[in-house]
Amino acid sequence: MAYVILFPSMVRKVHLTGVAAKRDEYARIILQSWLDILQPHTEKQDQEVDNTTSISLLEHLRKGQLRSLAWSILINTYSDEYLSKQGLDRIQQKWIPAIMESNSVQGLFALLQQTREVELDPTRILEQNEEEEDDEGFLWHPTIMAQRIASLLSTQYTFIDIRLHVGELDKLASVYQVQRLHSILKQGKDSKDIIIYKKCGHAVWLENAHLWRNDLLDFLNS
Repeated sequence: MAYVILFPSMVRKVHLTGVAAKRDEYARIILQSWLDILQPHTEKQDQEVDNTTSISLLEHLRKGQLRSLAWSILINTYSDEYLSKQGLDRIQQKWIPAIMESNSVQGLFALLQQTREVELDPTRILEQNEEEEDDEGFLWHPTIMAQRIASLLSTQYTFIDIRLHVGELDKLASVYQVQRLHSILKQGKDSKDIIIYKKCGHAVWLENAHLWRNDLLDFLNS
């Protein structure tokens, strides 16, 4: 969405999956739980650990944090049915170690902090020439970006085909919030350019890869 705003003349089609106007309350709870799991130890706590054991102990604690987060990510990203089909052994022996090996506590904590949304004042609207000042990320909030894109699309000089996808059971980007984003982008017009995948969670492209991939190819080739 940011790329569309910055370079509208270079974009003709936008295929968005699991992108919502904002996080609903349940998604905010999930995000906060992840931040709490990764909450780093204070310098004072680190200093209290004996110097001869601090490195190994801290590493052990961090691995525990990563393992706890990995389980929570899977439970909140995929549907219950999909995880059940994968089975406990596969998840425990392959998926969890893969997540732990490819991430760090510090990196994930920083990433989640960056994704924490700016709370929007419902009475505030995007004002003319407001692009000149970035108010603590206000201009890059999904709702505001959608308004800016809709403004671009309202001119006779810009045409961008947009299609939104969301899992029926998505906990991170609810169907309602994706529909809200769609309504803003399409300026309230009725459209079929939103697809809801039955029995899928947030990772639609993995849970129903065949259907999602075919739709992407059809969309790009149309």
